[in-house]
Amino acid sequence: MTKFFSQISKIDKKILWLLFILIIIAVWLRLPGKEGHSAYAYHELPRDLAVIKNISIGDFPLYGTRSSLNDFHFGPIYYYLYFPLAAIFHFAPYSLALTSLFFSILTILLGFFVVKKWWGNYWLALLFVFLMTFSLADVQFAKYGSNPNPIPFFVLLFFYSLKNLYDNRRPILNTFILAVSFGVATQLHAVPLICLPIILFVSLILKKIKVNFLETVIFIFTNLVLYFPYLFFEITHNFYNFRQLVSNTQVTTYSAGIVERLIYFLGFLISPFISTNIFFDAPYLIGHRLVYLIIAFLLFVWATLRLDKKFSFKTELSATHDNNLKTIFKLWLIIPSLVLIIPLDSVTALNPYYFFILSPWLFIILALGIYKIFARGFRITAIYLLFFFLVLQLVQYGYYQKIFVS
Repeated sequence: MTKFFSQISKIDKKILWLLFILIIIAVWLRLPGKEGHSAYAYHELPRDLAVIKNISIGDFPLYGTRSSLNDFHFGPIYYYLYFPLAAIFHFAPYSLALTSLFFSILTILLGFFVVKKWWGNYWLALLFVFLMTFSLADVQFAKYGSNPNPIPFFVLLFFYSLKNLYDNRRPILNTFILAVSFGVATQLHAVPLICLPIILFVSLILKKIKVNFLETVIFIFTNLVLYFPYLFFEITHNFYNFRQLVSNTQVTTYSAGIVERLIYFLGFLISPFISTNIFFDAPYLIGHRLVYLIIAFLLFVWATLRLDKKFSFKTELSATHDNNLKTIFKLWLIIPSLVLIIPLDSVTALNPYYFFILSPWLFIILALGIYKIFARGFRITAIYLLFFFLVLQLVQYGYYQKIFVS
């Protein structure tokens, strides 16, 4: 803890003030409506609230919410994560949304320190914070309670600790952090449940992490504790959920499956700029005015490129030649992408929360892209792109508030 505050004290005060202002804005944008309304299925709120409220009287759930994979249920960790704030606010309709808000802000703050750690640049880290703060892709899911919403935080924590293990940094501590993030994320949704074990297995095959008896015990024991209610249910019910999961992860044979999934995947890639998901489809809801706005802004990119003066210097980031970081980013992208694109039986559509495992990765990549444009001398263009991004988000946010929250 002393080391952490020592690092904080070394940050430029201007950076700290900008970070503080952005976090305040992020909290304000994510404040839920009084009745807990959002762009998601409102009928799930009373269902989840009832289960969480029952924890206060000693009724501890052994399994979580039902997935779209027939009768497969996730682990119950979602209910336990959302209980503390729900109890503090007397199980009000907006109380679950406050936990989603909390994890959204934690993701932004963790991302700031992770990006700084990996690339050694506070301005790049601040750019990541700026993009996540204003992007409706993150804002809309922080306004309600649902089991996938904390995934970005735990996935980012997972890859941060995994990178530290690649570098052999504080293996015992990072094994524990890896185990906690793994045990929570894999209970929140089927995508991390499938992807994270594969990523760990590939890391072992590549010999990026070493198998140590003590660290193995820490990892297994931590997950046994986190999974205890779920394991108890499975053992006493003939591994019902496990059988449901296996029976519904077969590749489909219909030809349109991969094409459909590629379309959803491409929609996710532009989601930090334009919300195109089934919960809030901005082009459909706002109409031609949004299209005209996008076209007008894009036309001005040509003008900014003409105005820009190319500088002779090139700024290199400290992690450019970090092979372990490159491996982390490849695994983070490739394995979830394959799982998402290859059509699985009984899953006909990929909802936005299926992509939450990739959310921090995408915002980091966008921050890197804009930062490199600026560092290579195209400063007016980079600033203009940020302005373009901000206007797009504010326009969409205004419609979102009007339709779903007011």
